[in-house]
Amino acid sequence: MKIKLILSALLLISGITNAQTCLDYIPNEWQDSRYINNHNGTVTDTVTNLMWKQCSEGQTYSSPDTCTGSATGMNWQEALNTAGTAFTGKIDWRLPNIKELASLIAANCHNPSINQTLFPNTPSDNFSSSTFIFQYSSDTRKVNFSNGQVDHGFGRPNIKAYRVRLVRPRE
Repeated sequence: MKIKLILSALLLISGITNAQTCLDYIPNEWQDSRYINNHNGTVTDTVTNLMWKQCSEGQTYSSPDTCTGSATGMNWQEALNTAGTAFTGKIDWRLPNIKELASLIAANCHNPSINQTLFPNTPSDNFSSSTFIFQYSSDTRKVNFSNGQVDHGFGRPNIKAYRVRLVRPRE
């Protein structure tokens, strides 16, 4: 009984600590005003001139600006194959390169390190980029939206499963 009580308390505490935390002493360069919410499941970044899907792949967009369901883990080839699917009448969606994906990192926040108002329900997890690292011959770059770290995929791209967020050029 005592062990169950302790485990329950630990689960409750871990759930609380997994909520997004933003630090006021670090400048917020990812304020809502940086983005245009198109209210159709897409967000336009006025700094990079890119249009992003609000939801991670596997999630469903529903109005008003909500992402439901779970983000799907995909290996690199699956992520590349997902690109080009139609959404909002556009078929030029693609896997972002590492520089584009890293432009979404909100350095003042963690768990997740992204603007949650415009990218709701983003998992604090690794997200794939299209950037392949040739010196390692079997590795891709990724962004960990738990802490905003940009790193290697550390493994064969067609085996490891990461989350995916698609992008396209702004019109």
